[in-house]
Amino acid sequence: MSGVYSVTVSNSTGCTGTANILVTVHTNPSATLSGTSTICSGGTITINAPAGAAAYSWTGPNGFTATGGPSLIRTNANSTMAGQYKVTVTNTGGCTASAARSVSVSAPTTAAVTPTTSTTSFCSNANVIFTATTVGTAYSWTGPGGFTASTAAISAPPVAGQYKVTVTLNTGCIATATRNASIISAPNAVITGNLNVCVGGTISLLASGGNSYNWSGPGGYTRIGNSVLRTGATTAMSGTYTVTVTGSGGCKATASVVVTVTACKNGEDAIAFETLFAYPNPTNNQTTITFTALKAEQMYLSVFAVDGREVAVLFDGMTRKKPLRVCV
Repeated sequence: MSGVYSVTVSNSTGCTGTANILVTVHTNPSATLSGTSTICSGGTITINAPAGAAAYSWTGPNGFTATGGPSLIRTNANSTMAGQYKVTVTNTGGCTASAARSVSVSAPTTAAVTPTTSTTSFCSNANVIFTATTVGTAYSWTGPGGFTASTAAISAPPVAGQYKVTVTLNTGCIATATRNASIISAPNAVITGNLNVCVGGTISLLASGGNSYNWSGPGGYTRIGNSVLRTGATTAMSGTYTVTVTGSGGCKATASVVVTVTACKNGEDAIAFETLFAYPNPTNNQTTITFTALKAEQMYLSVFAVDGREVAVLFDGMTRKKPLRVCV
């Protein structure tokens, strides 16, 4: 029906006039949609309309609008992007056509993380360790205290709270998981005792701070228990003595001291004490100090502050055959 339309007009006197007009009938645009109908969370929504139109106007869920080309692309899909998408296509003649397509967005899948339990306990002297075992192209961790990381495995400071990982799969979709960390106080391993011993004397060490104790020392020496008592000391017993202290929750800590066994001069003691213990150490209130002298003699035992001031005299007198305990 496109073409030139003419009209001839005649009046009562027989006069005529003619006018012409060109009419163009445009083809209606095509409005069909293809592309995404189902997508996983984190994926990319792609919807395509036929190319070649003059203008495209898009609407979608939750007030979404867009204008531009024949393709609509929305990245990082989530549940708020699910629903019906509609395009209105306008051609050069101003003719329009519309089409709609529904898109569903599935929830994120669950990422695999080790340890697999929802809550894991960690010792206060060790890091919080989690590993995302789901294979992905990118990893994003968040945690308490502003912790962030972009690796599959994390080793975070020992801070209690929830840790979350988002794994980007090779499809562009995401998988998430959360784990909770609880923190157990590690034991405070302390060793007291005599560190300088005469040959033939007694090495006496005492460990504190935990529930069980495992010792190692020179020449393959081992012992289970909170104390070390080695009589008839020899120079081969000199060296480093280390105790591994196990506390609540299986948390461990270690402490070491160096014991030196030397030959003492005739008639002269190399050390003032055979044993000297302070327990508990460190302390916030009261400590029991126990010492055993090598012989009955005048003894003076005092406490000094860190600035060198003598702050207390614990013992000033003759020693006796049995140990003397002083509480301060």
